[in-house]
Amino acid sequence: MSPVVAPSKELKPIVEAGIAPDQLARIVGRSERTARRWLAGETEPRGAVRRQLAELSAVLEEYSKAFPGGNASSWIERPNPELDFQSAAELIAEGRARELVWLVEHPPLLAPPRHTPLR
Repeated sequence: MSPVVAPSKELKPIVEAGIAPDQLARIVGRSERTARRWLAGETEPRGAVRRQLAELSAVLEEYSKAFPGGNASSWIERPNPELDFQSAAELIAEGRARELVWLVEHPPLLAPPRHTPLR
């Protein structure tokens, strides 16, 4: 058995956001086993998926800055009206991470709904 090491630094925001291996696998279109091995530091992502993970990490970092304490693991896959009812994960898969980062950096567009009492 090989020693367990920390996952690569590009996976750190993914781990910190609470993205589970099965969720990560769905987002990037790989097996859950592969995602578990990345998160355990047993293997490194390669090729196009490495770039996709870097983009996912960048989006999650910006999300955590814009919405401290927000539930990124729920937000990333939930259809969002501000994203034309697509999820953030779908935009990342389409290569639209830069657009998504811009939207997250401008929180009034993506702010979580707040309860406002009726008067």
